Amino acid sequence: MNEASYYSMLAHDIESKIGGKITKLADKSTLGLPDSIHVKDSIVTWIETKIGIGAEIISSLIYTQPWNVVKKDLRQFEVCKRMSKHSLVLYAIYYPIARVSAIVTINQLEALRSNPDGFFVHKDYVKLGRGLEQIRMLMNHNREEIYANARRISS
Repeated sequence: MNEASYYSMLAHDIESKIGGKITKLADKSTLGLPDSIHVKDSIVTWIETKIGIGAEIISSLIYTQPWNVVKKDLRQFEVCKRMSKHSLVLYAIYYPIARVSAIVTINQLEALRSNPDGFFVHKDYVKLGRGLEQIRMLMNHNREEIYANARRISS
């Protein structure tokens, strides 16, 4: 599976099962912006899709190395890191050999950056399939934080 087909299936799943609209951004002219933007209820989530290698399933635990995929384009990661201070930025990394997706935030990638040779195990964020469950969970958490901040500011 290549990145374009993973993105296409993931975008369709997000629009049909989570709602909102996914818009793909132009690849070469975006100066490091993520692949796409998801908008729902006036809340924006940026999503960068990648294809990874090196995933293993051992005793029903899934091990991946997301940083090894992300570090290939450090300029883009730095742009995404700056954007993550103001909105949710997710890396959706599909590992075709194990048929799993790792949906990771910038903060998680920063933690993995300090240990680039270590494997990442997190049963909430690495699952079989395209990662829709993880994306929904992270989007809902972000939405709750935004609403809580809005209530705090308005009171």
